[in-house]
Amino acid sequence: MIVNQEREKTAQQIAGILNNCEMLLGLDIEKRVDKYSLFIKTDQLSVEYKEFTKDGMEWLLSKLKDYVVNKDDIDELLEEIDFI
Repeated sequence: MIVNQEREKTAQQIAGILNNCEMLLGLDIEKRVDKYSLFIKTDQLSVEYKEFTKDGMEWLLSKLKDYVVNKDDIDELLEEIDFI
């Protein structure tokens, strides 16, 4: 995945990974000292997406929700981000 690109394009690429995988093994969000990380693990690959602000991660998740087929997974992450 290319870094330092527009979040919109990143959301589309991540949605492509989620929509086209045969098996989603993990989809988690984690707050670290200086960033928020979104971890995606499928049967074919693992991806970590990083944002430095909560607002940035919420924006990405909201945009991601526009592109994914299974919106429930993204809704869960949007709810979870307030408690991490």
